[in-house]
Amino acid sequence: MSALSDQIPAIVVRELSVKLGETEALKQVSLTIPRGQWTALIGPNGAGKSTLLRAIAGLTGQRSAIDLLGQPLVGMTGRLLARQVAWLGQNEQISSDISVYDLVMLGRLPHHSWLSSPSAPDHQIVEQALNSVRADQWRDRMISELSGGEQQRVLLARALAVEAEILLLDEPLNHLDPPQQADCLKLIKNLTKHGCTVLTALHEISMALYAHQIVIMDQGRVLFQGAAHDSQTHRAIENVFDDKIKIYPLMDRWVILPS
Repeated sequence: MSALSDQIPAIVVRELSVKLGETEALKQVSLTIPRGQWTALIGPNGAGKSTLLRAIAGLTGQRSAIDLLGQPLVGMTGRLLARQVAWLGQNEQISSDISVYDLVMLGRLPHHSWLSSPSAPDHQIVEQALNSVRADQWRDRMISELSGGEQQRVLLARALAVEAEILLLDEPLNHLDPPQQADCLKLIKNLTKHGCTVLTALHEISMALYAHQIVIMDQGRVLFQGAAHDSQTHRAIENVFDDKIKIYPLMDRWVILPS
């Protein structure tokens, strides 16, 4: 990646509004996400976090207000978008009659011509993705045989197999136990070290504070954006949750306690 491309934000959103039925889920949202960092979206239920991720992924139809990697989303082909952005939605519906390995291989589809067979590099990338989420031991099992947490790890592997520069994750820690959550966060941090931009929606505030940046949302609007370690960011988090929580330092990390 060139020095010039490093200066181009990964994601730019300009005055984006999205209606879901009669509800205005996003209201004039403007946002810039830096390249090669992990940014966590947090806020109360119904804040618009998932809708914003879906819009950036090109799933809501409002493309004219969004640029990805310096290019207008509205002008991108489906194949180009699928190569540049990998998406893990919340509570995804999965076909029960597909193996773990084949599900992860679906992440390679944007790199194939129609009906072409996976190449040797494709198989290597899928193996790496499975290993990175510690799911390689299930490779031959049907996805329906796995627990919710195991399925979540396989879906994350599918997203990793895309090898996209932007990774959008909606509640990626769902169904994972604490050690697996810690592994997921370490994986995300490692991805950014290799140039990937990661944008997550998280309910777990203590986990979100491991990110580089925090974006705070409420009622369809962006209220604040700042560094995860900054005291102003912590105060803004406490405010959006009506001061019912308090963020305390613990060595070089933070803990969230009721106020």
